[in-house]
Amino acid sequence: AEYVVILAGDHIYKMDYSRMLIDHVEKGAQCTVACLPVPRSEAGEFGVMKVDESDRIIEFLEKPADPPAMPGNPDMSLASMGIYIFNAAYLFQLLQEDMSTPGSSHDFG
Repeated sequence: AEYVVILAGDHIYKMDYSRMLIDHVEKGAQCTVACLPVPRSEAGEFGVMKVDESDRIIEFLEKPADPPAMPGNPDMSLASMGIYIFNAAYLFQLLQEDMSTPGSSHDFG
């Protein structure tokens, strides 16, 4: 397979993953994460993305005390939905690097 879709096993939702995959391919991304805007006051309860002006992920923060704001919207943050699309070769590379990292928790997120 050229792409890998990873889903959280404890969610109940309905989503058309094909639209996300098309966007992933068209943008030439190595990894795409589905996110939802949430109020910054509540974002500390979630895994949150810090993104640049083009929505490229700069950092992933798990339940941060001071969640980063969405570009152009200081009152909102981007919370991960636990839905990921990877280029298969890139995911394999990341897993190999993680496997050889001493002290890694091997936690995907």
